[in-house]
Amino acid sequence: MPDDNAGDSTLAAEQKPGEIPADRSEDLERLKVTAEQLRERIKELDCLYAISQLVEQRGALSEQIFQGIVDLVHPAFRFPDLTCARIVIEGKSYQSQNFREGGQTYACSILVGDVPVGRLEVGCPGRGPGGPDPFLAEEKSLVNAIAERIARIVERREAERALQRSREQLYQAQKIGALGVLVAGVAHEINNPINLIKLNIRLLQRVWRDIQPVLRERAKIDPGRKYGGLTYDFLENSLGRLLADMDMAVSRAAGVVADLREFARKSDVNATRPLSINEAVENALRLVQPALRKSGVEVAADFGQRLPRIDGDLPSVEQITVNLLTNAIRSIDHGHGRIEVTTGTEAESGRVFLSVSDNGRGIDPAIADRIYEPFVTGRDSEEGLGLGLSIVRNLVQALGGEIKFRSREPGGTVFKVSFPPAHEESCGGR
Repeated sequence: MPDDNAGDSTLAAEQKPGEIPADRSEDLERLKVTAEQLRERIKELDCLYAISQLVEQRGALSEQIFQGIVDLVHPAFRFPDLTCARIVIEGKSYQSQNFREGGQTYACSILVGDVPVGRLEVGCPGRGPGGPDPFLAEEKSLVNAIAERIARIVERREAERALQRSREQLYQAQKIGALGVLVAGVAHEINNPINLIKLNIRLLQRVWRDIQPVLRERAKIDPGRKYGGLTYDFLENSLGRLLADMDMAVSRAAGVVADLREFARKSDVNATRPLSINEAVENALRLVQPALRKSGVEVAADFGQRLPRIDGDLPSVEQITVNLLTNAIRSIDHGHGRIEVTTGTEAESGRVFLSVSDNGRGIDPAIADRIYEPFVTGRDSEEGLGLGLSIVRNLVQALGGEIKFRSREPGGTVFKVSFPPAHEESCGGR
């Protein structure tokens, strides 16, 4: 009988000792390739996990996170020594230490919603353009996943900032509400003695005018006579000025109290009616004429014609204009002051605006972002409490308007207040 194992024996005889069969050799090669692919995928997963750990660190700044991410990207690639990475976001660039321009690159936009806010780039500087793609499809998918993760970081940071701003605004609103109640009571208590003092000063001024001739004649008879320890000569030369200084000081205090009471007052937005902004501005200009004459500041007014009416109450719009004009006057500390007052309509929105510009010292950049907060002022304390612009903003918002400001070159500030037109055609004139 023929031997069935003869073929196997022949094959075994042909196979050299230690040699791997061909079919097993192919299996080992496939296993090596699979193992290498698994190692690459593990590196990618490790990269994503490390990024997650980095993001969750308490107190980590955005700059630290972005730099940490870019340092984690290139080690996850098949050729880490030949790969570099860069994140460009929020106007800044974060690069790996081995980053170099040139070669082949792969980039993915960082999208918040549908808005691009930056990009993530990986490069292979050693590979020139036109050559084979040095990046695996899985590596490109990793870049896309990291870009999405960065977008979520940006979204979360923006949400956190918005939440913090909302908390600060709520806290500020609560403080202002409590302050308004306190201010109203304090202003009322202070106002009564101030009015009494003003009344008595006026009385003393009249008494001094009437009694001065009598004292002058008495001084001729008895030159050494003193009144309250003061000679007549001193009283004649100084008492009138002393009473005038007292009147000026108490008037300044009364002005501060008026500011406090106005700050505490709530505008009755339910009592609004269609009105002409030009009428309110003209009234305000008449009210500030004494201050303008005293300061020597020139005013140029340019009123728009046939402007739509706005919904508001006339005293509030007058107060807005008076406060803006007063603020402009106080900001001018030179002898060629000029204020320009303009009314009109915005071409695109159709809103009615009031613009007050000056050539004063401008807004201090240190307080520019807090200029509408109560008691924030760049002037000397004797010039006011810093409530004027806070009152303006409160009144403007109560009437559904907006207020903005910008600096002028070479110096000065422009405040612009705008209101939606009332639900009617036009004011039919000025």
